[in-house]
Amino acid sequence: MVAMDAPNAVFNGHLTSGGVARVYQGDTTGKPIVQVIDLKVIGTATTAANPGRRYRLIISDGVHFQQAMLATQLNTLVTEERLQNLGIIRMEECVTQVIADKRIAIVLNLEVLSGSVDKIGNPIAAETVFKTDPDAEPAAAPAANGGAAAAQSVLNATGPAAVGAAGGAGSIEANGGGMGGTTRAAPAIGSRGGMGGGMGGGMGGGMGGGMGGGMGGGMGGGMGGGMGGGMGGGMGGGMGGGMRGGMGGGRPGGMGTPSRDSNSMWRQNSSGGPVAISQGTPGGTGTQYRPIASMNPYQNAWTIHGRVTYKSSLRTYQRRGQEGQVFSFELTDNSGSIRLSCFGEVATRLFDVIATDGVFSASRGSVKPANATYNRSTSQYEITLNDNAVVLPITGAAAAAFQVKYQYVPIKELERTENGTFVDVIGVVSDAPEVTEIMSRSSGEPMKKRTITLVDKSSASVKLTLWRTVTDMVKLPPTGSGPCPVLSCRSVKRGEFQGVSLDSSAVSAFVVNPDVPEAAELRGWWDSVGSTQTGVSSLSGSGGSLSSDRKTLEAAMEEDVPRVATEPRAVVFQTRAVVTYVRTEGSIYYAACPETKKKLTETAPGMWNCEFSGKDYSEEEIDWRYLLSIKIADETGEQWVTAFNEGEKLIGISARELNNLQKTDPDAFTRILTTPLCKPFVFKVKVGQNTYQGETRLRFSLIKAEPVDYRSECKLLLNSLASLRLS
Repeated sequence: MVAMDAPNAVFNGHLTSGGVARVYQGDTTGKPIVQVIDLKVIGTATTAANPGRRYRLIISDGVHFQQAMLATQLNTLVTEERLQNLGIIRMEECVTQVIADKRIAIVLNLEVLSGSVDKIGNPIAAETVFKTDPDAEPAAAPAANGGAAAAQSVLNATGPAAVGAAGGAGSIEANGGGMGGTTRAAPAIGSRGGMGGGMGGGMGGGMGGGMGGGMGGGMGGGMGGGMGGGMGGGMGGGMGGGMRGGMGGGRPGGMGTPSRDSNSMWRQNSSGGPVAISQGTPGGTGTQYRPIASMNPYQNAWTIHGRVTYKSSLRTYQRRGQEGQVFSFELTDNSGSIRLSCFGEVATRLFDVIATDGVFSASRGSVKPANATYNRSTSQYEITLNDNAVVLPITGAAAAAFQVKYQYVPIKELERTENGTFVDVIGVVSDAPEVTEIMSRSSGEPMKKRTITLVDKSSASVKLTLWRTVTDMVKLPPTGSGPCPVLSCRSVKRGEFQGVSLDSSAVSAFVVNPDVPEAAELRGWWDSVGSTQTGVSSLSGSGGSLSSDRKTLEAAMEEDVPRVATEPRAVVFQTRAVVTYVRTEGSIYYAACPETKKKLTETAPGMWNCEFSGKDYSEEEIDWRYLLSIKIADETGEQWVTAFNEGEKLIGISARELNNLQKTDPDAFTRILTTPLCKPFVFKVKVGQNTYQGETRLRFSLIKAEPVDYRSECKLLLNSLASLRLS
């Protein structure tokens, strides 16, 4: 018996015999118990701005092992250390894909049975045993009689006598038929053929010839029959044919239906050949849907479905002298999300069809690697729908099953969230002023703006600014005109304008009064106590980003700083301390681009250039920004911190004024740098890692600095003392 870490584990010390072998050969229905013998992160660090982190697993049944990928919605199992290397899991749900002649399992759902244990067995790579047929398609549901035996024969066929035994796993049609398969035996005439039995209502078998032999002849043609006979062959014929072998599906006494039948959907294998067909209306229960997490560029045909969690506006573009329109949307199912883009006539045709929060199926388009600059979905790929794209709404019970899981961040926690990241937030709209219009700095054109206030059960509020067309898309009643609505916000950008702020972006999505449990909970809280609650802290506004949390430098070093090595984002803490030293050696400010805020290069006396934008600026046009290195200290310790434009609050004048002072009055320049010394401030500090020349160091940056408000600090101290007495 193998020792286990998990107290509630149900692992009995035995892995599922042949579990990996079956998965590698396409059978994903068995829920095998396997061991994770390798767990490795691939891609970049996970942030809302870049959800690129994926986890690769190697799973073993003690005899064979194969590679697997963890669906992104399961990443928290790893980050919370519930799923560990050498741990034991039950694969509740998975799909497989063939990439570079290897079958990869994509785990969509699993149960952790045990923490890390000793490695079980000495497994070998499944691909070395089953490499003659790595692209075997996952078996369809077996027919009532012959299908189950045929499916089991796939696992047992090992010798030359098994030629053709890897044939069909039974028909998914009630009318019978079988699927042409591939043997595990040595190559022989007809080895790409096979016979899949099936009593599925029509006593029909399906036989596919291979290498010019067999019943169908030529290029893997097929013959499928119902009880009354019937044939369909050739290049993509309905009952059987296709260049990769056929699947029986004949109706009794009838000819095969064409593969282009508008009421049929093909499910294809990794090489593009049709291997299954299901009759029914697209978007209905008969359609074979591919999980979004399994999408890749190696598929020629697919159909996905999911809920629309984001829809962009319809924009006009110019290309090669031609004008067209473009928009994009995002579909999300229980395995992940993916971005779909529409151009030209496709955009015009589908823009009014696609509705945010609606459920749709989509097929026909090209799959390519995702552009991380504009793509916030969990998929590594994105789709461009072609002129023949089919997008259909799904309603009723099938649509209700899609409940998108948002990673909502409590508003209070936004204080500890790194500036510039994208987050999901849900809150009650407590204030919704009318839309205003301002002039854009970059274009000089007018644009719409609406700044609303969100509040939630964490007793904190934050300002959210909706920009441009989003102000029209998010329908919110003005304050006082009715009940305060609940607003669900996806991928809004966290900023630092006058404290913590949120902004809509090109990838943001909003739903007013969404039908999710979090919204119902918020509504109940607001109606009962939230609307009359006092003491709600505002994260936005002057000084609003500083909370009541205080830590000594010693406590921050012991509790917060060690987390930097394990958390993908920076760690933030607040402390009350004094400035003991301002370093004057080297640069204490720099010339910055007024648009990008990047450092400028002086190309001539009084002339500066931005390498990022390529623009030149004169002395009067550039923006001077602080780059101060200061030492802060409290009763427990001291720490060097870098202050950027927050340095203006410490020094008392702008960086431009300090630059002029250094040129005109060096003594006054030296004197003013002593202004913050020995004065108490409340500092908000971000701790991150910086790697230079192979050496990783901690970097302490000042996010916020405010002079101590003695009245409010005394209240905090009194509250702290009161809590100590109660405890």
